[in-house]
Amino acid sequence: MLAGLPATYEHPTAAPSTSTNTLNTPNHLSTSISTSATSATTTNPSSTTTHPSARLAAEATQHFITFLDALRLNYNAKDQLHPLLSDVITAVNNVTTADFDGRASIVNWLIRLNRMGAGDEVSEQERRQMVWDLEQAYAGFIKTLE
Repeated sequence: MLAGLPATYEHPTAAPSTSTNTLNTPNHLSTSISTSATSATTTNPSSTTTHPSARLAAEATQHFITFLDALRLNYNAKDQLHPLLSDVITAVNNVTTADFDGRASIVNWLIRLNRMGAGDEVSEQERRQMVWDLEQAYAGFIKTLE
């Protein structure tokens, strides 16, 4: 195992490869360690296909939080909100393609923002509704991870 790289399922795995590292010891005590990239996989191979990686789920969560924070900080303009909401749906799609409660509202808000001009702003009522919808979508997304 390479120092500093925990062998957990959160790290993406590459094609199996084997490398040999030599420890820094006196010449007469040199020891070789053989490592394999497959050591970073889980013990249950089927779990990698049914559960998303923790890294992708964390990234999606990060994008949800960033977008909701922007709304709470009174970001109202399309050019402020659209990139953040695009990041949310892209990250969610990287985790799951399954339909969950709230996915449709994310897409609907993205379509709505697409139709606006760059300088157009959402109203206070629309912003509050967007917060509500995205909080519900986030709760639905978390349920799909269980």
